[in-house]
Amino acid sequence: MKYVPTFLERGARVIDLSSDFRFKKAADYEGVYGLRHTASQLLDQTVSGITEFFRKEIASAHLVANAGCYVIASVLGIIPLLKTDLVDPDALIHICAINGTTGAGSSLKKDLHHAYAFGSMLPYNLNGHRHRLEIEQRLNELSGKNPTVDLTTIHGNFARGIIIIATIPLSKSMIQKMGRQDLCAIYNHFYKNGKKKEHFIQINDAPSTAKESNAKEYDIYPSLARVVGSNFCHIGFDYEKERNVVKVVSVIDNLVKGAAGSAIQNMNVMLGIKEQEGLLTYGL
Repeated sequence: MKYVPTFLERGARVIDLSSDFRFKKAADYEGVYGLRHTASQLLDQTVSGITEFFRKEIASAHLVANAGCYVIASVLGIIPLLKTDLVDPDALIHICAINGTTGAGSSLKKDLHHAYAFGSMLPYNLNGHRHRLEIEQRLNELSGKNPTVDLTTIHGNFARGIIIIATIPLSKSMIQKMGRQDLCAIYNHFYKNGKKKEHFIQINDAPSTAKESNAKEYDIYPSLARVVGSNFCHIGFDYEKERNVVKVVSVIDNLVKGAAGSAIQNMNVMLGIKEQEGLLTYGL
C-alpha cells in the first residue's frame, strides 16, 4: 500500500502479492492485521487474483491482489460443491491446512529451521488465523452463500506445499444419497466442461477399487509431492455417509500456485498472452 499508488499514477498495472488489497473494506484489513490502511481509496478498484474465478475482471484490471496461499487452495477446492444445492447456505466448514515451512515467510525463526522442524508438526494461530476472513469472503462472493469457516493451520516438516482438508456438511435431504462418483461428476463438470477447461486444475477421479469399506486407499486422493514446483492444484474428495459430510482435499505449491505462479498466470491474462506461458515447467 506504500508503493502501489505511485505505480498506478504512472500508468503501471500492478499485481500485488502482499495482503494489503485483499479486502474490500479497510476496516477488515485493519481488524485482521492491526495496521492502518493508507491506500483505502484503491480497494474498490482492486480485483481478486484467483485466476480461475476472476479471469474476465483480471484481463482489464489495473490492480490485482493475489489471494493468500491458504485461500487459493481452499476456494478452488470448496467452491464447486458450495455452488450446488447440496450444501446448507449457512454451513460450518472445517478446514485443516498443513503448510510447508516456507509459508511462514523469509524472516528467521528458530522453530522453523529443519533441525527443529524435522519429525514434528507446528500448529499456530489457533486463536484465529488471518486468512479465515479472506476465505469466508471469497466463498460468499463466489457462491452467494454465507458459510462460516473454522480454519486450523499447521506447519509440516517439509519446505514447500499446502494440503487442505475441508469438511463440508450436506443438507439433511442428502443423507446417504451421495457417493464419490457423484462428486467426481460435479467437479469435472465445474472445471473440465466444454470451453471452461481449467488447465491448472486436476481432479483426482480415479475409481475406488477397495473391496472392503474401510480399506486404506491412497491413490484416490491428491498427493502433495505431485504438485510441488508446479502451478497446478490437485483436488480430490470423498463422502462420509454416517456424518453426511463431504471431505475435500486440495493441494498446491504455496510458492507457485499459492504466490508467484499465480501472479504470473494473472500477468499473462492481463497482457493477453497464453495463460500457461512460463508455467509449464517445474520451478525447482
